[in-house]
Amino acid sequence: MAATKALVAGKELLGIRNTCVDPMLYDIADVKASYRDNIGLNDLAAVVIKGDAAICIMDVPDALIALQKYQAMIKVLGTITEKQYMGFGFSKDSPELRESFNAFLTRLQKTGKLTELLVKYYPSIRLYFPEAGQE
Repeated sequence: MAATKALVAGKELLGIRNTCVDPMLYDIADVKASYRDNIGLNDLAAVVIKGDAAICIMDVPDALIALQKYQAMIKVLGTITEKQYMGFGFSKDSPELRESFNAFLTRLQKTGKLTELLVKYYPSIRLYFPEAGQE
């Protein structure tokens, strides 16, 4: 992480304001946050390829897709965060929904369907994250 942050320190870093790819969230020395209107998470690599930005910050799912879509046209410098864990939130008033979802997720994991879906939507995931989807 420190090495990646050092590579982008003092440079203009494209991101999307108030999202997980907002450069101002990551305590990067002298970073010059750059924002474009009307772009989404999956547009960042295209902006770099077009030459409208030199460096962008991306989340892992979009980086995996960009690496596949723009082979040999982009380079991942590294991570700027620790491993992150995602969760699902449910209203306290909906315990049945939470229980139903947990049963559904457990079934996906036990049957291998979760791994199948991960590989379907992120075909290169195992190249970069061999442990992904390990049941």
